[in-house]
Amino acid sequence: MRIYLDTSAFVKRYCVEEGSDVVEAVFESGNEIITSYWTLAEAVAAIDRKVAKRQLSEEERDFVISVLFSDVLNRITFMKISNEFIEAIIERILAHHISADDALQLISCIVSLSPIFLASDKGLIRAAKEEGLKAFDVENREEREKLRRLLAGEND
Repeated sequence: MRIYLDTSAFVKRYCVEEGSDVVEAVFESGNEIITSYWTLAEAVAAIDRKVAKRQLSEEERDFVISVLFSDVLNRITFMKISNEFIEAIIERILAHHISADDALQLISCIVSLSPIFLASDKGLIRAAKEEGLKAFDVENREEREKLRRLLAGEND
């Protein structure tokens, strides 16, 4: 099964936050993990912001980023961003009233043929559901439990 992670979910693999446990379960599940190359830049920026907020030291940041890049080489399939996405991204921005970054993630998931979309952005989750994806808010306890059942092969 293919599972697409938006940056907001992806970062939870590397920084302990609400929902990190279920993202870790996704990584341990053996399912194919997909995200956009854009997620790398957004994830590094999110991790670096934790230094500015004094939640991580620079040394901790550098270690976390090294673990992230180790996963990149060994565990994650990346969707390339192409010029052909632009029209579809603009359509999603106007249809769902989401940011360009969120629309890029949504289109990347659709193009990757990933039926499952993980994020922690309520507007993006709503848009993904409107697009027909099984979308889960990894910060929502009920949705985390539904995702766990799905990973375990239970039907909902």
